[in-house]
Amino acid sequence: IGEAQTLCLSSDAPAIEGPHLLSVLLQDQSNRSLLVRAGVDVKKLRDAAAAKLARGAKVSGANEVAMGNELVAILNGMDKLAAKRGEPMITTDLFFLAALETGRETAELLKGAGAN
Repeated sequence: IGEAQTLCLSSDAPAIEGPHLLSVLLQDQSNRSLLVRAGVDVKKLRDAAAAKLARGAKVSGANEVAMGNELVAILNGMDKLAAKRGEPMITTDLFFLAALETGRETAELLKGAGAN
């Protein structure tokens, strides 16, 4: 989440949203491999996430940002999925599942790249 915050601040976004965390998670090879095995076109997803962030709202001079509603919903969804599965830890693969279930913009990005 720290890297998503850094990305958010560097792009002058008003809040950390799902596409910020998605972009950060896509930098990790194991996450990309997981998505490829699930039939996701990772390049298309990465490009779509970058385009979404570039089109997003901008603020200038912000030193702090909060989590946006979508990201809060995704994180809560991750917690619920982990509890439902009896998993003691919340893993990054739950981000993708929770985003598909609860995320609006992030779900659109994932589905547009082949996730279901």
